[in-house]
Amino acid sequence: MTQSLPARVPDWVPDWFPDWVIGANNGEPDREHATETVARPEPNAILATSSLLPSSHTPDTSSDIDLHNVATQVRKERTIAITQNQNRTVQRKLQGIHLFMITINATLGTGLYWRGGLILQLGGPLAVLLSFLLLGLLAWAVMQCITEMLCIWPIPGALSMYVSEFVDEELGVAVGIAYCVLSYTSSVDYLKRTEHHASIGNFDTQAAANWGTALLMSMSTAAFSYVGVEIVAASAMEIRWPKSKERTDSDLSSHSELSSLIGKTVKFSAIWISVLATITYSVSGILVSFNLPRNSCRLPRFSWAPSEACEVQEAEAKTSSAFVTIADLSEIPGLAHVFNFFLVFTALTCAMTNLYVASRSLFGLTSRLDDSPGQPWFLRALAWLGKTNKHKVPMRAMVTSALAFVWVPFLRLEGGEASNNISSFIEVLGNMGSNGVIIVWACECVAFLRFYYCIKRHRWILQERRVPQVRRWIYEDRDYPYRSHLQPFTGYMALIGCLFLLFVSNGAFLWNGPHPEPFLSSYLIVIIFLGIWILLKFIRDARWSLVDLSNPNRVIQKIRNLHDIRQGAR
Repeated sequence: MTQSLPARVPDWVPDWFPDWVIGANNGEPDREHATETVARPEPNAILATSSLLPSSHTPDTSSDIDLHNVATQVRKERTIAITQNQNRTVQRKLQGIHLFMITINATLGTGLYWRGGLILQLGGPLAVLLSFLLLGLLAWAVMQCITEMLCIWPIPGALSMYVSEFVDEELGVAVGIAYCVLSYTSSVDYLKRTEHHASIGNFDTQAAANWGTALLMSMSTAAFSYVGVEIVAASAMEIRWPKSKERTDSDLSSHSELSSLIGKTVKFSAIWISVLATITYSVSGILVSFNLPRNSCRLPRFSWAPSEACEVQEAEAKTSSAFVTIADLSEIPGLAHVFNFFLVFTALTCAMTNLYVASRSLFGLTSRLDDSPGQPWFLRALAWLGKTNKHKVPMRAMVTSALAFVWVPFLRLEGGEASNNISSFIEVLGNMGSNGVIIVWACECVAFLRFYYCIKRHRWILQERRVPQVRRWIYEDRDYPYRSHLQPFTGYMALIGCLFLLFVSNGAFLWNGPHPEPFLSSYLIVIIFLGIWILLKFIRDARWSLVDLSNPNRVIQKIRNLHDIRQGAR
C-alpha cells in the first residue's frame, strides 16, 4: 500500500517556515530515511579546473553521436566524474533564513538613509516615489531571470558561470571580476518641527534643466539602493543541502528530488527581497518628503552641483541623512543621536556583508583555476586565492578583499580643499559600483534569455533523454524548480531597463553641461568593463562569437556539466 504524498506548498512559502504553521506534512510520515540514502558524491568530487581563466565549457566529444539512437536509450543516474582537492570547497551550512538576512542587510543599507534625501533634493517628492517604484520593478524583473537559473544551479561563482556558459566565456570572466570588485565599492557611499509639503514639480535647477531630466537622474541615483538584491546568487555556494523534512510532491527519484529541493532554499529570498526593498524605499521616501522641504540645505547634494543659497549655511548643511535631520528638527532630546547611531551601524554591517560577498565572488572565480606547475605564474597566484583553510573558509580571498579597499575610509582624514576632492572621489567610486552592478544585471538577463531559448529549442530531445531540471515545458514532470513570470517578456524588459539606465539615465547628468564627476561615475566603469573583456579575448586568442547553443549534444553535455558542478559543490 502506497502512501499519498504531502500537499504541495506554494512557491511563496520560505523553506525556513515551520511545518506546523502551514501543515506541510499533512499528517504523513517523515521521509527522512528515504532521502538520507541518496548517494552523496565522494569527498573529492567537486568543481572542475581550467587551464586558463575560469572555463567550465565541456569539449564537444559527442558531435558524431546518432541522436535517434541515443535519444531512445534510458540513461542511468551517473556518478560525478569531476575531481578536485577538498581545499577548494566551502561548508554548506547556510539555511534560507540566513540567506534572507544576508541579502536584507546588504540591500537595505545606506541607500535607505542617503539616497532618498538625495533624490528628494534633486527631483522632489514625485521623483522619489517614481524612481524607487520603477527601479524596484526593474530589480524584480532582473531577479526573476536570475532566480530561475539559480534554483537549478546554486553553484560557486554563479553570476559569472551563467554568462560564461550561455553567452560568452570571456564575458563571464569579466562579469566575475567586475562583481567581485564592485560589490564592495558600492558600500563606500556613506563616506560622504515643522511639517513641509514640497511642490511636486520642484527640482534642483543647478543639476537639471527640467523636471524630466531630474527624474532620469533620480532613477540612476535610486539604482544604488537596489544593489545587493542579487547577493543571493553570490552566497549560493554555501547553501545547505535540504534534508528529508523539505516539502515536495515530486514523483522523481530521491536523487533528482534532492537536487531540485536545494532550489527551494534560495527561491524565497531571490524572489521577494526586491519586492520588500521596493516597499521599504517607497514608504521611507514618502515619509521623508512629508517632513523635509526639497530645498533644505541639510539634504545631501551632488558635489558637482552646489547650492549658492546653502554655501552660507555650512554649519547647518553638514548633516547628510534625511532621517537624522528630521529627528533633529523634532527637538526630541537624543533622537538624532539614536538615528545617527543606527546609520553608522547599518553602514558598517552593510560594508561587512559586502566584504563577505566580495570574498565569495573572488573565491568562486579563482577556485576553478589550475595551479599546476605548468601554468603561468599569475594564474598560479590567482589559484592560490581559490583555496580554503582547514575549516573550509576562503580566508585568503577574504583577507585579499579586505586589503583591497582598507584604505578608503582613511581618505576622510584629510581636511580643507583636499576633503572636497576626496568627497568627489568617493562619490565617483560609489556610483561606479552601482553602475557596474547594473552591467552585471544586463549580462545576467542576456544569459537567461539565451538559456530560455536554448532549452525551448531543444525541449523534445531534453525530454527524450530525460535530462533533469531543464524540461521547462513538460509540466507533468514537475522537476523544474521555478518558472519565472511572463517570460521571455520579463527578460527583455529587464535588459532594456538596464541599458536605459546605463546610457540614457546616466547620460542625463551631462545634459545640463559637462561635468567630470558624473561622466566618470557613469561611463568609466563601462569603459573598464569593455576593456577587460577585450583584453581577455586577445590574451586567450578567443573567437569573437557567442557560445554555440545550436548542437543538442553540446547543450546536454553543458547542462550535465553544470549539474555535476552543483553536485560536486556539496
